[in-house]
Amino acid sequence: MKYVTNIIQICIIIIGLQFRNCDVGGHGGGADGFSPKLNAKNTIFNYCYSWDNSDDGIDAFDKEGNITNNIVMNHSASWNNGNVDVFTGKYDYKNGKDLDKNMWTIEQLIDSDKNFESNFNNKKFSYSNGKINGEKADDWVNKATKLMNPNGFKLGSAFTPKDASIIRICDYCVAFDHKSKGFDNNNSQNCSGYFTNCVSFKNKINYTLPYTFVKWSNNWSWNALSADQKSMKKTLKKPRNIESTTKNFYTIRDKIIKSVEENKFPDTVNFDEVIKSLN
Repeated sequence: MKYVTNIIQICIIIIGLQFRNCDVGGHGGGADGFSPKLNAKNTIFNYCYSWDNSDDGIDAFDKEGNITNNIVMNHSASWNNGNVDVFTGKYDYKNGKDLDKNMWTIEQLIDSDKNFESNFNNKKFSYSNGKINGEKADDWVNKATKLMNPNGFKLGSAFTPKDASIIRICDYCVAFDHKSKGFDNNNSQNCSGYFTNCVSFKNKINYTLPYTFVKWSNNWSWNALSADQKSMKKTLKKPRNIESTTKNFYTIRDKIIKSVEENKFPDTVNFDEVIKSLN
């Protein structure tokens, strides 16, 4: 009698939120939102939202000997990561928000400058008299500005093998408001790319993906600060009305953040319908 063993591959599906993480001692240079890296296997990210983190929104950085062959991101979004203004309160101040006292950087500014909170509430903003991690706040901010990585989806590194065995899949993924790149290869090349229904806008460069695309369809780009794409030549769509379309994406962003502020998981809020409406 022969025995047949069926091997069932276990797949981990992650649904989650990551926001306002900051490694204060490292001047913000290592606190990503999600990190599918270091030989991670069989992990799929569905409906994952990453915003206002001190480093990249999603970072799939490969190290030598620790390669993640397959990165799968579905229905996920990343915005405004690597922005040092978040951690001084300046970002919230400029956008008419309350002071976020849940962040350790803000707690330290309040403790070190007795007027910081009252000034903020009275429409006066300055962190120059405060301290962060024992340093003058100005010094901490200058170092953090150099070390934070303002990217949305970072999908590899120089150690990523440059061949078709490495697969990068993004479907219904959105990246916006990054001072660097929306979708970033980060020196990885010639991977097998499957990019469908993705949106990237208001990043310095919206797409830098020098991959071999097995599938590329219905991907969108607008209002890049520098270029829609770099090191690649793919067809990118633009919406008919950029202003109203951008507003629609920001409306969903605000609904997600509002749910979190109310201690609710935004399980009924996503960008899918807005992306579908672009066609």
